Amino acid sequence: MAQTRNFDVHSDAAVNAIPEFARQAGIQIVAPADQLNGVRTHEVKGSLDLHAALSELLAGTDIEIASENTQTIMLRVRPKNAEAASDEEAASTATKGQPTETVIVTGTNIRGVTNPAAPVDSYSRDQIDLSGLGSIQQFVRRLPENFGGGASDETIGSLVGGGNAVNAVGGAGVNLRGLGSDATLVLLDGHRIAPANNNGNFVDVSMIPLSALERVDVLADGASAIYGSDAVGGVMNLVLRHDFDGAETRARFAAPTDGGGAEEEFAQTLGRTWGSGSALVSYDYNLRSSIDSSQRSYASGNASPFTLVPKQLHNSVFAMGNQSLTGDISVFGEGLWSNRSSSNDEFFTGIGDDHNVVSASNYGGTAGVDVALPEDRQFELSTTYSASDTTQTDTFAGAPSSHVHTIATVGTVDAKLDGALFSLPAGPVRFAVGGQYRFETLDSKDLIADSTYSPNRSIAAGFAELDIPIIGPRDSAPDNRLELSLADRYEHYSDFGSTDNPKIGLSWMAQSDLKLRGTYGTSFRAPLLSDLNPTPSQVVALPEADPTTGGASNVLVVFGGNPKLSPEKSTNWTLGADWAPDAFPGVRVSTTYYNVHFTNLITTAQTAGFDLFDALNNASTFGPLIQRNPPAAEVASLVATTQEFDDFTGIPGGVDLSTIAAIVDSRSTNLSALDTNGIDFKVSYDGDFSFGHLETGLDGTYILTFKQKVAPGTPTADVLNTQYNPVDLKLRGRVILRHGNFDFALFANYVDSYRDVRNSPSVPIASWTTFDLAVEYNFDQGSGSPLDGLVAGFNVINVADTKPPFVATPDPGVAPGLVFDGANANVLGRVVSLQLTERW
Repeated sequence: MAQTRNFDVHSDAAVNAIPEFARQAGIQIVAPADQLNGVRTHEVKGSLDLHAALSELLAGTDIEIASENTQTIMLRVRPKNAEAASDEEAASTATKGQPTETVIVTGTNIRGVTNPAAPVDSYSRDQIDLSGLGSIQQFVRRLPENFGGGASDETIGSLVGGGNAVNAVGGAGVNLRGLGSDATLVLLDGHRIAPANNNGNFVDVSMIPLSALERVDVLADGASAIYGSDAVGGVMNLVLRHDFDGAETRARFAAPTDGGGAEEEFAQTLGRTWGSGSALVSYDYNLRSSIDSSQRSYASGNASPFTLVPKQLHNSVFAMGNQSLTGDISVFGEGLWSNRSSSNDEFFTGIGDDHNVVSASNYGGTAGVDVALPEDRQFELSTTYSASDTTQTDTFAGAPSSHVHTIATVGTVDAKLDGALFSLPAGPVRFAVGGQYRFETLDSKDLIADSTYSPNRSIAAGFAELDIPIIGPRDSAPDNRLELSLADRYEHYSDFGSTDNPKIGLSWMAQSDLKLRGTYGTSFRAPLLSDLNPTPSQVVALPEADPTTGGASNVLVVFGGNPKLSPEKSTNWTLGADWAPDAFPGVRVSTTYYNVHFTNLITTAQTAGFDLFDALNNASTFGPLIQRNPPAAEVASLVATTQEFDDFTGIPGGVDLSTIAAIVDSRSTNLSALDTNGIDFKVSYDGDFSFGHLETGLDGTYILTFKQKVAPGTPTADVLNTQYNPVDLKLRGRVILRHGNFDFALFANYVDSYRDVRNSPSVPIASWTTFDLAVEYNFDQGSGSPLDGLVAGFNVINVADTKPPFVATPDPGVAPGLVFDGANANVLGRVVSLQLTERW
């Protein structure tokens, strides 16, 4: 018997009604938003079967179901000749200017792919709102497949941050699979964003306001064959709101009960759709106070307070528009400006007072044209510009210690043709081909050290994709349907050369309720522009024990970038299954095994843990990083060009450069490797009962191995379940009850126990379990009351105010208050919030 659900969807613009219907139905609906302008849907009210309710909603419109599976329904605008032709004939004879599918899911350049072989999850803004988490970065940290270490405004840099934690500006990155914030590609509406920080090493998602988002797509698989560099751990695509009719006012107030960290947010969105286009503008204001170490009992051991979470003020404006010029040609554009100012105080025993002030802006936009072609094909030409402008000032012990101004930019021109290529017995073969020209710059000025570095590079890329149905018609019953996806992307960099990355995927609908899938491909991460700086950042002269002389020899230790770096490379593969048993309606089970082999990682001898003060005694380990008897001209050049030269030899009058017996190279080098594999799993149940609609689910990631090899010749170490590193098991569970106008939600978050291995025997670190509560009330639309259309949400994050597990401080003499692991917990504590959203 078909499962019924309770619906209460008012007649409205399709761009508003379809997302609301999807929310009440508990299913993902993908629709061609750019073709819904001016379309209104019917009211749906009562207990109805899903398909009956959808038919009632869309009655009298030209919108129909294009394809569906157990998790997703894809809608399209019906071709004008659909009544007289079969689905296959309609695809081949569709008239010019009437593309039937325009939606592109993250992980492919081909429109209309609804069953990707790669694991893709989508999270709507409504889901994020119900969670009670007030920003993208807070929501991302809860995802099991994301490691909390790396760039984050909730960690104290490399001290308790783990991962790639070089984060001088208080930004927040994404770190899928724990491979580093620079190994996850973050996109804005499918386009690249300029990287942030003083060295451009991660995209700062805190600069994107939640009010401007439609949804967040997460692809936890390597995807350089689709997108190019950085997509090693995966891709996060922040999809902005495009079609909205009306006005929306949003206010949110939140405060931790332990003190500090209070948040105020106000956002206003105005949108208008018409028959041939739409426009939208949105403003967002967010102010968060700092959390001081004195406000957390476990972090108050320092003599003077210091900042755990910095004070931040955000302002942002987003605008977009699209317009159909003819039946075949439409133009579109969007722009975003965001500014964040922040400040924090650091006081570490024996070091002094450090006050850090940051002003960061991100701005840019995209403009383009779509041309509909015969045979359901479409050509798109677009250009994107994105810039990150950051000023960071440190005042150390009352005197300026650094004043760095950095501007990073990314500019692209993209061209793509996609659509149906030809038909096979199993259905049409779909394709996408195109190219990209990209220009990247980094302009970094240290006004204290009086140094400037302004590199740039250009990238030319070409790509091709095929989606090939092997068995079974695409739009018929999904039993025994097999699809093959092929992709390849070639990129040529002006600074280091070329790279080519293929990917293959298989998706097999073995029966109507079971899908099996798998992918295999390669990915890469290009060296940062800051990594390629040929000028040494520091050169140090010091004496070292020398086994060749039996005494001490003077050496130069060199720090900085390396223009000879090559890309980091990875091999990724996944195997997965999605099961929605017909015998148990509402049950969904999904699991994915992933395996990543990451090589050629860029690191330094110092980061790799080598003792730079005893290098000559470990020549077999340092290998090519030691240069004996260097030419005098090279020694003189290193000392003359470095940004900072330090003489630690203690020789009166300074070291004689002619006595330098060796150079120890601790500049960036392709030294390291990392292997990780694990299992993602999702189990959920949705059903209607007499007391309301119930949604339950459990998402988790179980990491099997996380092994690092810091350099050739060094042993491989499994750092899984150790301090500041990924933990094997991370879970997020949910129970959501929708009853009438009320939504009630309970979320559970779990991080498994692990160990501090800095001492022998190792010290256990407790697991961390927190619970979040949410209550949301939707006032009736169309009631005519002053509260018509208001959504009021009350949330409590970490209801029990569970403290982060104790982890011994990295350095008791310097930072006695840092007794937690910021990569696997946070210091926010219990947070109470109220959010009001009025649509009018």
